[in-house]
Amino acid sequence: MNHTWSILNLKRTTSTGVVTEVKYQCLSEHDNMIDRQIEKLIITGSTSDEGFIEYGNLTEENVLGWVNNLVDTSSIETSLSSSIEDMLEVISQNTSSEGTPW
Repeated sequence: MNHTWSILNLKRTTSTGVVTEVKYQCLSEHDNMIDRQIEKLIITGSTSDEGFIEYGNLTEENVLGWVNNLVDTSSIETSLSSSIEDMLEVISQNTSSEGTPW
């Protein structure tokens, strides 16, 4: 099972550049089956916080670090893995198909 985490969007306070919301996803893939979970993470902070990174200097890696520290990523990966396994089981039990030969 391959799990790929990514950041889809950031919401910030314009005047300070402090990020207040992170929209992220986990995309899971196995045997050509894909499932994903998209979530939002509400965060708080201040420009005076230790380790503050200005908005323009943020990288996806920085923000994924926040997600990894604040979200139960293992639980999400387990849930997506189970979902894909269920889909593969249903497909394996299918005894008919549709389509045309041309």
